[in-house]
Amino acid sequence: MDTTRLPAAMRSYNRRQMYLHNNLVRTDVLNLACEKIDLSRVTQPLYLVGCEDGHLVPGRQAYCVRKYVHAGTPVRWVLTTSGHTFGIVNPVVQSPKRSYRVYKPECSEHSACCLDRAVQHTGSLYALIRFSLNGHGHFACGITSPPGNC
Repeated sequence: MDTTRLPAAMRSYNRRQMYLHNNLVRTDVLNLACEKIDLSRVTQPLYLVGCEDGHLVPGRQAYCVRKYVHAGTPVRWVLTTSGHTFGIVNPVVQSPKRSYRVYKPECSEHSACCLDRAVQHTGSLYALIRFSLNGHGHFACGITSPPGNC
């Protein structure tokens, strides 16, 4: 059961494009909000989030995206101990059962090297992501209007 409640068309498009065809890493194949995606043009700070126990985004697979983005892009790799809902979306609770590791890799580092140097934290990523996004909403990234139809 998926409790994220994505609209059917959005969920279908996401799974088809990202998982079945792997179009996120193919230059100018994926089209989002009327923009063709080329990860080598990405220069804004990037979170690569993966899960040790998650089936949707395994941690080492998330890290593989690093080799497709612009070499100068600041990257933070985050690996949670649980799946996407428990480890990322759930708010912080007392006596946290989850933890995550954070590392800022160099552009050519292998994921195994990063794991050895990543800093361990207890709890959910919710607070970290909320803090990181403070002041970095979509208007701050150069988008002048909310996404809509083409």
